Amino acid sequence: MVERLPAFTSNRTTRLVKSPKLYWTDPGLEAFLAGYYDRDSLPKGREAGAFFESLILHYLKVLAQLLTPHGLLFYWRTTTGHEVDFVLEQGRRLLSFEVKLISSPRFGDADGLRLFLSENQAVGGVLLHGGQEIKRLDEHIVALPWTMLTG
Repeated sequence: MVERLPAFTSNRTTRLVKSPKLYWTDPGLEAFLAGYYDRDSLPKGREAGAFFESLILHYLKVLAQLLTPHGLLFYWRTTTGHEVDFVLEQGRRLLSFEVKLISSPRFGDADGLRLFLSENQAVGGVLLHGGQEIKRLDEHIVALPWTMLTG
């Protein structure tokens, strides 16, 4: 019912001692158990962003399994509270993802991605959002509609 997403650190041994982040394996069940019984109340709920993040995790898990060799998923958080929702690691390549339930991404929405890219050798960052706009937010960061993951 619950999935553990390990923390990303550049030191693989340190990954073993950092606390994992927990996600429900079924975002629909997660929303139902939180008391959202109809489609209209869900987007207005304070947990809507968390439900959206859980949904994106499932799409990224599929994407990671389609890669050869398979990718691994992590989350990243600093001791000061900056974070990136997901880090996809494939061999020595890293791609970071931030998930925002917004319709129009802004430059400031990618602050966590910028910090991750400055501290790690990643190929880039992706801000997945609920809108339709494709937008460059920095030299190595692009904002994409989440529906691009679904094909």
